[in-house]
Amino acid sequence: MEEVSLARFARGQRVWMRPCVTSDFDVPQVIGRARSRVGENCYRLLTNNCEHFCEWCLHGTARSFQVEAWLARPRRALLATLRLLTQPIT
Repeated sequence: MEEVSLARFARGQRVWMRPCVTSDFDVPQVIGRARSRVGENCYRLLTNNCEHFCEWCLHGTARSFQVEAWLARPRRALLATLRLLTQPIT
């Protein structure tokens, strides 16, 4: 994990943000929590993805609502995963 500018992160694409996201921590604490993990290299799609990271920074619990939704509907998750894997890389 590394700290990069928003422009570098976006690479010329639109960035969507959820407005009015509540947090269990104030802004400096959220930033400090995020920065405390700079240098980590343990990304896992199902257990430690970007949503897990954001939820941990904001609420102290690493979780992914997207993964939870996928796992709640295994057939739909499998089909969506297959679609992603068969799309051409652009």
